[in-house]
Amino acid sequence: MALKSITGKMPLIDAVFVVGDLTDGGTPAQYDQLVSVFSDKANIPDSVDVYYLMGNHDHFAANGQANYINKLKQPLNQYIIIKDYPFITVSQTGTGNRDYNAEAQAFLSEKLADATRTYPGKPVFVFFHVPPLNTCYGSSSTDGWGSDILLPILNGYPRAIVFSGHSHFPLGDPRSIHQDKFTAVNDGSTTYSEIEPNAVNAGIHPENYENITEAVIVNVMKNGNVEMERWDTYRNEPIEPRWTVEAPHDGSRFVYKGRNGMPAPAFTVMDKPVVTGGEESCTLTFPQATDNEAVHHYLIELADEDGIAAASYRKFSQFYLNSQMPASLTATIFGLPGEKKLTAQVTAVDSYGNRSAPLASEPFTLSSAPEPELAASWLFDDASDLKKATAGTDLIFAEAGGPITSAAGPDDGNKAIRIPVGSYLKAVHGLSAVGGQKVNAYSILMDFKIPATGVWYTFFQTDLMNMDDGELFVHKDSGTIGVGALGYSPDAIKADRWYRMVIVALNDTYCKIYLNGVLFHEGNGAVIDGRHALNVEGILFCADNDREDSELDLSEIRIWDRPLNAEKVKSLGGY
Repeated sequence: MALKSITGKMPLIDAVFVVGDLTDGGTPAQYDQLVSVFSDKANIPDSVDVYYLMGNHDHFAANGQANYINKLKQPLNQYIIIKDYPFITVSQTGTGNRDYNAEAQAFLSEKLADATRTYPGKPVFVFFHVPPLNTCYGSSSTDGWGSDILLPILNGYPRAIVFSGHSHFPLGDPRSIHQDKFTAVNDGSTTYSEIEPNAVNAGIHPENYENITEAVIVNVMKNGNVEMERWDTYRNEPIEPRWTVEAPHDGSRFVYKGRNGMPAPAFTVMDKPVVTGGEESCTLTFPQATDNEAVHHYLIELADEDGIAAASYRKFSQFYLNSQMPASLTATIFGLPGEKKLTAQVTAVDSYGNRSAPLASEPFTLSSAPEPELAASWLFDDASDLKKATAGTDLIFAEAGGPITSAAGPDDGNKAIRIPVGSYLKAVHGLSAVGGQKVNAYSILMDFKIPATGVWYTFFQTDLMNMDDGELFVHKDSGTIGVGALGYSPDAIKADRWYRMVIVALNDTYCKIYLNGVLFHEGNGAVIDGRHALNVEGILFCADNDREDSELDLSEIRIWDRPLNAEKVKSLGGY
């Protein structure tokens, strides 16, 4: 459908450039499928040429590069002339963002020099998989998808127009075109669109992300300008406005350089959020704001009548749905205080961080939920019986990596256990299934200390056979807490310091991580009965199937039968 959308336009395009991740894993069977799709004349007319390059996924197979060459019959790097305009493709040479080897760098440098010399005054079209660092949307240092390896070459060529993918960030964001030393363009993706980490509470895959495929059609105009049509190929409709890279292509006409996105988004004067209350939760419905380019997300803030913050929530605008973008949005926020008068404010935020004046709701009061029930707890203060429960059932120790021993705790008289690599705890939590066939609503407290950073630590595992990855980690490189499915915290923890961590989960809605009473990370809600749902038979602590579970100390574990609200978590204190 995406191919037919771009090859069905008139006048007919001359060529298609596919900027990497041609396959999911670089296997021969996957390349066969690719060839089948692109050789189908219903998708690609005979007169349209197709050019490929390799991305990181194409290197996942051990012989991925050979598979690319054997199946596609194209070189890794290409220098192409179409209607007297130069085109350069450069393949990634490994799975890392900086994996463009010396040969690839030399090819880019040589061909850029030749193109600028041979085709004076004309733009030079360049194609990579990984975007140049800190240029277009998806390439910033915090996004994690950009690479600095080719920047020293590109910075000398203002006539270069560089197209890339890799991030899967949506093309409708105005930052998808960037101009400074050269022009860089994020050309979207054809599967599982993503957004930047920690931007919204839904994680990196916001609502309806699977209904997005995108492409760019590039036209060279008679006056020398380059006009870019952004296309939503899922709906076969244009994304307005078109972009124009103006001639002369010497950097003097970079109209997208230094943009700030002003003016800020705005609601209409009569707009107001509508609030429906429940037990320590509320649902807000509010209209979309307008912006000169795009509203990126909404910040929802709730406070009591004394102005004390009760919760905040960020929701994506879904601008990537274009004509199907909803006129209003709904957000449900849990873990709010009951029996207090609250007010909600909604602020629209554009791609550059500019904020609208907030919409304020009428004051409302929520009912209180039943007091959470402590289902199980373990203190480890009795060195003669480290497995003993203070509530619920005694632990089972699995000590394949070595004995679990008594250790000093965070305070005098407060002891802990030390769990070596490969050993773990099995706990019977006593919770019943809720929300599905498993336990999808719960809270877990863990007092922990890690001896060093630079290695993996895992906190819990829901596969009772320990045949899968753990569900929550300290990342070995960043020291942040999370997992791919939930995202990782924006901040890191420190070694040799005690933390009281509370995991508050309501699957399909949120998974919140608190440290010492303060919200540390809020991941998107794990799926019902998925990897973050607890088996009714129990849970494993500090277990991982391939020993990404370095030695750590635990001084207390508690499990509750429902999500704790922020006030309750704060009352538990910390270190």
